[in-house]
Amino acid sequence: MKILTEEIKCGKSTFIKLKAASLYTRTEIEIPVIVERAKLDGPTLLVLGGIHGDEVNGIEIVRRLIFDKQAKPHRGTIICIPVVNVMAFLNLERKFADGRDLNRSFPGNKKGSLAAQVANSITQEIIQQVDYVVDLHTGGAAKFNFPQIRYDGEHPENLMLAKKFNAPFTFLQNKAPVGSLRKVLNTRKIPVVIFEGGRSREIDEDVVKIGVRGVLNVMDHLGIRQRTKEFKEHEEKTKTVFLSNSKWVRAKYSGMFQPLVKNGSEVQKNQLLGYINGPFAQFQKKVTSPITGHIICLNRIPVVYKGDALFHIGKVSEPPA
Repeated sequence: MKILTEEIKCGKSTFIKLKAASLYTRTEIEIPVIVERAKLDGPTLLVLGGIHGDEVNGIEIVRRLIFDKQAKPHRGTIICIPVVNVMAFLNLERKFADGRDLNRSFPGNKKGSLAAQVANSITQEIIQQVDYVVDLHTGGAAKFNFPQIRYDGEHPENLMLAKKFNAPFTFLQNKAPVGSLRKVLNTRKIPVVIFEGGRSREIDEDVVKIGVRGVLNVMDHLGIRQRTKEFKEHEEKTKTVFLSNSKWVRAKYSGMFQPLVKNGSEVQKNQLLGYINGPFAQFQKKVTSPITGHIICLNRIPVVYKGDALFHIGKVSEPPA
């Protein structure tokens, strides 16, 4: 395996610095890439976080896998990129320094914007080396995503990876956004699952633990690294809930938001979910559920405007065959 000018031999660990950009101060911005190869041949798994620089849960999941030496394969190769968007991470911002969303800039262009150049480097130097991908994300701003795996039907192995990850919820999403890493992987027929958990600028221990366990489940499924007997027994006690259709509940009024249900909970159609209250006690408006399903995202913002997303509700479906 060769990344940039580095040749990574079987049984070796390599720390690579992938050039991201040169600032106008002539400071070089580099993306650390950790590559672990086993002595035995096998598939190559890419685990990455921080495509959005404020989504620190994903960064912590990859960091913990490396720190606990759980990213060392028994066979095959594991490539870890804890922080893809280093420039945005410096200021805990979602977007790149040029104001672009890195996850709408793939496959990139070496002569394009800063974000396009980084996307091009990832695509050309990393993506062409891998067989499977786990991409780690969180909810944006104050939107707390209950831990969930998102997958699409572009590749039959996507479903298997989603099942093996065994997050609390598994959500079918068939339309990869144009310019996203997932779109590029779909085009190249590389299986990928997207983990969503928590919210931006916050590390949630429960989310991190679920994310770490899920990645280890995928490693075990691919034969890259085996789980312990105790680990397997624990995972067998919990089964993911499959979701198909979903619906966002949006604020019909501006005011102070008072949720009454917990994130992840099951709700019934027409159930009271919360209130929007006038700050001067001039009104109190009910927020009800339009469908029966599970809360998979809860907006933790205390004050909302009309049209703001409050709850994301997923409808339960039968597990796909």
